[in-house]
Amino acid sequence: MRDDVRGDAGDEVGMRERSALLAHLMGLTAALPASEPLAWRLCQATCRLVQADGGSIAVVATTGERTVVASTNTTATDLEHIHDDLGDGPAVVAIDVDDVVTAELARADPRWPQFSEVAARRTRAVTATAVPMHSGSAVLGTMLLHRTARGPLRAATQELMHLADVVAVAVVHEAREAAGATPASWDGRREINQAVGMVMAQLAVPAPDALAVLRAHAFALDEGLADVAAAVLARRLDFVPDVPP
Repeated sequence: MRDDVRGDAGDEVGMRERSALLAHLMGLTAALPASEPLAWRLCQATCRLVQADGGSIAVVATTGERTVVASTNTTATDLEHIHDDLGDGPAVVAIDVDDVVTAELARADPRWPQFSEVAARRTRAVTATAVPMHSGSAVLGTMLLHRTARGPLRAATQELMHLADVVAVAVVHEAREAAGATPASWDGRREINQAVGMVMAQLAVPAPDALAVLRAHAFALDEGLADVAAAVLARRLDFVPDVPP
């Protein structure tokens, strides 16, 4: 699910809104312990931003095998285990339909009666919302957000999709670095390094996080990294939150 094609004015408004959302996310991320993996910090920050009580990130291989790369608490971990045990649930369907899927766990959800029954018995979650994550146009996996009290997440569907795509870019980049992959040659460009420095100052984050912000913004908005860096240097784009996170 993607934003509809709009005119230039609508695109500009949408970019400002998504940039503000991204800045807020990174501000929350920067407040978390730097010793934790970036994927975990982004997942935890997303939970705080949308008022979820916990969350997890699972990457899905081409074979269909799911690998959990971040989990914020035991409830989030248990929900992922239930998905693996049953081979069903909102996170599985979210990948198939490429859309946000919410399961009611406080009562038997007719779409997943066994999943909701087991989840209600083994966890404190009352809802579980699965958001597909994209790397480019491909579905990379899901972010699973749960609440332990009734009430919706504090984010619209498009905002959830945007946040999940931002996290997906960071997850892919961090996984490649952990595997010892060589950074792309354009990482060394002077303009990108200068833009990284500006984002570091704007968000008070270290260089790897600032570069992740630029990458996430570029991928989420289907722009080139060099173009995003140029916009930052020209001060057409900044990531300063409108309000303190």
